[in-house]
Amino acid sequence: MPEIHLFARRADIESVLITLRDCLENSVHGLPVWIHAQGSLALALADALVPGRVQMAPADLWPNGDVILLAAGVRLPYGWDARLVGAAKLARGYATLSPLCRELPYHAPVAASVLEVSLDDADRIVLDGSLGEVWATPICSNACVLLFAKWVDPDSLQRWADAEQTEPFSLWLTEQNASHGLTDVVLVGAPDDFPRIALPEALSSWVAACGAINPLHYRQYRTHCFPPYLLDRRPVQLHVMHSWGGGLERWVQDYCKADTGRVNLVLKSIGNVGLYGQRVALYLGPEASEPVRVWQFDCAIRGTADHHPEYRRMLEDVISEFQVDAVIVSSLIGHALDAFRTGLPTVHVWHEYYPFCPALYIHRAGHTCSKCDPVALRTCRQENPLYHLFPTVLDEEWLALREQYAEAVLNNVVRLVAPTESVVRNYAALAPRLTKAEPVVIEHGVSWLEPGSWQPTVSTGRLTVVVLGRLSVAKGQALLDAALPEITGFADVVLLGCGDAGERYRHFKGLSVVPHYDALSLPTLLREYAPDIGLLLSIVPETFSYTLSELMCAGIPPLATNHGAYLSRIQDGVNGYLCPPDAGLIVRRLKSLDADRNSLKRTRDVLVADGHRTTQDMVADYHALLPLRAMAAGYSPRRRGLEPCEPGTLVGQMAGFPKPFRQALYDAHGYLRVKLSQSAKLRPWQRRGLQYLLELGMRAIYKLWGIAGRLS
Repeated sequence: MPEIHLFARRADIESVLITLRDCLENSVHGLPVWIHAQGSLALALADALVPGRVQMAPADLWPNGDVILLAAGVRLPYGWDARLVGAAKLARGYATLSPLCRELPYHAPVAASVLEVSLDDADRIVLDGSLGEVWATPICSNACVLLFAKWVDPDSLQRWADAEQTEPFSLWLTEQNASHGLTDVVLVGAPDDFPRIALPEALSSWVAACGAINPLHYRQYRTHCFPPYLLDRRPVQLHVMHSWGGGLERWVQDYCKADTGRVNLVLKSIGNVGLYGQRVALYLGPEASEPVRVWQFDCAIRGTADHHPEYRRMLEDVISEFQVDAVIVSSLIGHALDAFRTGLPTVHVWHEYYPFCPALYIHRAGHTCSKCDPVALRTCRQENPLYHLFPTVLDEEWLALREQYAEAVLNNVVRLVAPTESVVRNYAALAPRLTKAEPVVIEHGVSWLEPGSWQPTVSTGRLTVVVLGRLSVAKGQALLDAALPEITGFADVVLLGCGDAGERYRHFKGLSVVPHYDALSLPTLLREYAPDIGLLLSIVPETFSYTLSELMCAGIPPLATNHGAYLSRIQDGVNGYLCPPDAGLIVRRLKSLDADRNSLKRTRDVLVADGHRTTQDMVADYHALLPLRAMAAGYSPRRRGLEPCEPGTLVGQMAGFPKPFRQALYDAHGYLRVKLSQSAKLRPWQRRGLQYLLELGMRAIYKLWGIAGRLS
């Protein structure tokens, strides 16, 4: 990394302090700063020195590497150092590299959109329209310039320091066969009275001729920068996830809403059953209705790839164009392990037990898996009804992927995060090698709005039990079927948010069915039904359970099966109740609680007193795990947008159908795919048949789509 040398050519201390303040506040690399000043000015600047960062340059100082030369009074925008250093990688063969400057005629863009706004706004516009190149210029800047190590010596520094030079510094270098480069990735500012370079008359015509063909004179810029957060000083995080919805998508949405201090982009994999990574789409946030980029892969990713050239190129494009500073992986389904190899700070959140477990839930034959060797994996494929999502991936590939995943995590210092301690324990048993990465527990937060000043109470009449959330095989629908006839004999039951599977229970007396509800209305619904206890029957080890959090936030004591996240989060008899996943034992525990309402009241009081963990609390923990500063990893110059880009314009859209229809088609396909795979109303042979028909029909639609795109 180069050193910064600030020269006090002007006698006033204020000019030096202005540039020094920009060096300290707007630099991201923390480069050392040497101040060149003499006499009373040097004494006056003593208070501005910072040990180890800002020092007064001794007379015999001779740097041994690249240096950035600054004149006092120059203004520097945010990230100027990272961008200049990044552009220097493209400046091979040049002696100097200068940024743009509106006050220097030879290095000034002439577009009105750049000249008529503040320096920060003009810098954003310039970067937005940059070509990501370095081109030759006849002279270097006398305001700010990067001087490469080959040309650094005491003589060159003295010539730069001399404000009254008879021969311009850049022409002195030219006489020694040096060339000068100019980059358009950063724009600096200079005072209105900043001295112009005095050219000898013999060279003025040459410089003027070069200026006549200066590309800056013809450059046009967009009126709206893309992405809109460009250079707003916030670090940028990229969330990697699938497009299946569910609790994972809720977590990403909650995280992004609560994280106002950073920009959060979302990269979703899109595909069909067995080919989950046919394409990926980039969104400027979790609630964006349209992607800003879509990449179609010639070779689709079936489950998760180790190395995937198309995916790697896509990721490099996203990181450089959208200035990504960190990666948060929520799911690797439809992605490649290249997401761990970007060189950026990276976190993998264990929302699921994938890619270790192709069934996602580490559950088989009524038990939580504590090991999975090749024989167990083969048996799981043949016998486990939860193993149906990856029909095209072989057992040998899963075993190899486990090793590749561990290598990628350990070799790239990926931080592993579990939402509960139970996930860490299960991974320690299944893949003990991953404990070397020292997984940490960061519990999810919940955004919960209480309806008014409601204080939950325990009824004295007939017991009311709520079963919250979707009904499926994994969520314990078989347990509910077995226990429900006896439960309705002594309690009223509310199936809240059970989906279409709730239709089969409407004939039960004392049972209410609410198939769907808006998430914001849940607190009000729970207040209206006023359940005494919530039933959580999942037969698989949950990694967190939002439904458990919702019951706790509402002050409703939960009765849950005794494994997974329930075992980590519930203290039996204190803030809830635990029971083995057996219908008879569940009924017996409910009857005992029905007879002991004081126990329910004590548990409810504990839940109300404990409060709940917010999404802001969760985000603060992730920020502590991933301390970031925007562009701290450097800047890679690239050709950015040149065409006009108005708000709402999709950049890089795919040919074919209009944007809303295209996205609706993706969403509908993904929804139907997941719906069929999880529907409790279908028998296995019915599910397989409908899945086949769905994929057959969608392939036909996509084929017609491709034809339409070529004809348009």
